[in-house]
Amino acid sequence: MARARLSIALAIGAALSVAAAVSARIDLGPTVRAEMAKGPQGPGGPGGPGGPAAGQPPGEDKTDRDIAEEIDKRTAIVEVTAWLTAGLAVPAIIVGFAIALLLLGHFVGGKPTFARALAASSIAALPLAVKSIIKAAAIWRQPRIGPDDLHQLVASNLFTPPPDNPLLLRVAAAADGFALWSVVLAGFGLATAAGISRRRSFIAVTIAYVLYILLMTSFFAP
Repeated sequence: MARARLSIALAIGAALSVAAAVSARIDLGPTVRAEMAKGPQGPGGPGGPGGPAAGQPPGEDKTDRDIAEEIDKRTAIVEVTAWLTAGLAVPAIIVGFAIALLLLGHFVGGKPTFARALAASSIAALPLAVKSIIKAAAIWRQPRIGPDDLHQLVASNLFTPPPDNPLLLRVAAAADGFALWSVVLAGFGLATAAGISRRRSFIAVTIAYVLYILLMTSFFAP
């Protein structure tokens, strides 16, 4: 359990470094101002998308104070989300993955315990911690960074899908190099945790990962 606690601490620490970098470098000003510059009528004009219906008076333009308040509000949301992800979501994901490994180990005929499954899960989370550290370093190198750039700093997808294909975009996001690294570590970890052969473990983990990708690309597809 000592290794598990250390791995969890490293994963949380790496995520906290990203949250700190985001809080220091995030700049939503250009995004908000660009949206406000479109005016209250929206891109389609009166009666068009985002604008008032035909015959309705247009709204008033946003003042500098309104824009500043909107920037502050959105910035606070991004920063709080980053800190909550690091402090709550990361450990919850590790525990959830441990439960998944525990159930998968029993399903394939092994005899895992939650402690061993948690250890395997925490070790499998280390590649994602490495990715977080690289991402934090990339953010700190930028004087300011917009919200759309946060997901493009660490290019680790195994292939580049066409931007107009939502299905392939989701597959590319799931087929991440760091995620596959985690899958490999999970295969070794499940074999030890459940007392089964590595061959059976890797087959089980691979099938589970493929099913996860199919779930994410079909059930949650727009």
